[in-house]
Amino acid sequence: RIDWWWGGLSAHETVNGANRVKAGLELTPCEKRIIDTVKWTIAKYQIDPDRVYLCGNSMGGSGTLGIGLRHGGIFAAIKANVPAGAQHAAHRMGFVDAEGKELPPDAVPAGLIPEPPVCIDYSGTNDGWSNGHELLFSGMKRHRYPLIAYWGAFGHANNTEKICEVNDLIESFDWLSIRKNAAYPVFTNAQSDDPVPWPEREKCTTPGQVNAWFRWENVTDSPRDFEMDLWLVSNEELRSKFFTVPQNTTADVTLRRLQELKLTPNQTVRWEFGRRSGTAKTDQRGVLSIPDLTLTQQKTRLKIRVQ
Repeated sequence: RIDWWWGGLSAHETVNGANRVKAGLELTPCEKRIIDTVKWTIAKYQIDPDRVYLCGNSMGGSGTLGIGLRHGGIFAAIKANVPAGAQHAAHRMGFVDAEGKELPPDAVPAGLIPEPPVCIDYSGTNDGWSNGHELLFSGMKRHRYPLIAYWGAFGHANNTEKICEVNDLIESFDWLSIRKNAAYPVFTNAQSDDPVPWPEREKCTTPGQVNAWFRWENVTDSPRDFEMDLWLVSNEELRSKFFTVPQNTTADVTLRRLQELKLTPNQTVRWEFGRRSGTAKTDQRGVLSIPDLTLTQQKTRLKIRVQ
């Protein structure tokens, strides 16, 4: 009765000795059945394995976060609509321990979790089911995982037209264009992000966003070179009644799902971005981040060269 459909903790369940196993990194039997069914369906109906997506609303949104984020080897991108709790995802991704204490990225064994799908999430600041979203935001940022998020006082709505009366960004990003066999950038510490309203969500009366303006296009992904165009969506394309895209903004950019370019831990590479250039070193898991890049509404090419 308290497993919900994904086999993990329900949104308002308190961790105790009997259910503690559900608050960890281990796959639950229910999750295994779901993933096996998805794999069977892909093979049975000859679905393009690089274009498999996951979307859910409310309880399905919470399952989308918890199962989808954990299985980046299957899903290209996921979209969680007013998810009924983010605690499940925080546990499954190793963002927090069973007691809810935040964990550093190196607390998760290397190689255990594939690079996650691009994640789109929108939740109501006046929705009690959205509690715990601060764990999702902080965990995705700390691990440098891809999150595009929108919020506003639209409650636990599941009607796109009604939600767009409060925040009209929720359908602005073409998440179904993401492919699993293509690299993507992760944007963190963006100057253009609105303050995350959780956990004090009820004090927030205005709509907001994180990473809503960023767009990208892969150009080259080879064993020694990588190129990607980065830019901000234009106001003409967005046509929002509530938001104005800045002419420029700064953000740290992390590259994930690199295909041909294979980077090793603590490896130094050269980078160029417009008129700027320099060197950068991968982290202990071989992940490359370039800090403080300035993006505009004009495409600028990020170039990586292996020395």
